Amino acid sequence: MNIVLKNQVEASEKSAQELEEEISHTHGWALLCYNVQDLSRSAVNLLSEIGIDVERWQRDLADNAQQDSQMAQLGSEWENLYRRLAGVFEKTAGLLHRLETEGFAIDGKPEFLAAWKELRGIVCFSVDGVAKSVEQARRGQTRSLGDIELELRDLPDNRG
Repeated sequence: MNIVLKNQVEASEKSAQELEEEISHTHGWALLCYNVQDLSRSAVNLLSEIGIDVERWQRDLADNAQQDSQMAQLGSEWENLYRRLAGVFEKTAGLLHRLETEGFAIDGKPEFLAAWKELRGIVCFSVDGVAKSVEQARRGQTRSLGDIELELRDLPDNRG
């Protein structure tokens, strides 16, 4: 895993936390707006950089037949990094909303929202769940979408 990206996500987590605390008792809105704008751009850029690094990792996996345990460990590390970044996006979205309710507009909001949507799509699946599905497919234990739909309809909390 890319140590630089890991540290950048950690720094973004810290920045989001500090800005969240600052917004609750500040009157320096203009500076705060710039800070939140910088945080949102940084989060979007981090998602892009992580995606590039994951693609490089995937190419390396295809080129080098690594053991499944190594693949699983790296996949779990990436999943954790994506989930941490999702927390940064969640806090940043809250900060953006708060500033908008105060009458401020933040540049780059559409890009931030598009990246947040992409990230939510990434973290909605666990690496373990995907690995189990791949293993089932290798063993020929697949189900049709119709079977899955019927199974989902039978769940007690499903209203669809």
